[in-house]
Amino acid sequence: MLWILLILFASALVTAGLVVHSPTALVVMVVVGGLIIGMINTVLTECVMEASDLPRAVASSAYSGVRFIGGAIAPPIAASLAATFSQTAPFLFGAFGVLVAAVLVITFARLLNRADRRFTEGAEVEAEAITLGE
Repeated sequence: MLWILLILFASALVTAGLVVHSPTALVVMVVVGGLIIGMINTVLTECVMEASDLPRAVASSAYSGVRFIGGAIAPPIAASLAATFSQTAPFLFGAFGVLVAAVLVITFARLLNRADRRFTEGAEVEAEAITLGE
């Protein structure tokens, strides 16, 4: 699910870059991108929490730290790219970064299998408990 959402988000960023001169189309792409990134955030947060051997609070704070650092450096990088190249450049740069992330997720999928297994096992245990009326 994660790599599919990442590819969809990269596509939304490329599209936003192509329609950057149309305010209406850009607003639509921001909304579409926001919906996709909301799903990515949910899936990625669960992966981070389940794939780590660290206590949940430590894994969560490390993940939040990385997100906040990215959120802090993105605006000046985007402004610099737009000023140096074009208004489309920040969107294409972001799409490239997201595609790199998708390749990494696909390449290292076996490391995320722990998260998939825990989710599947948890769902099976929960379904069994519901069936038994617990």
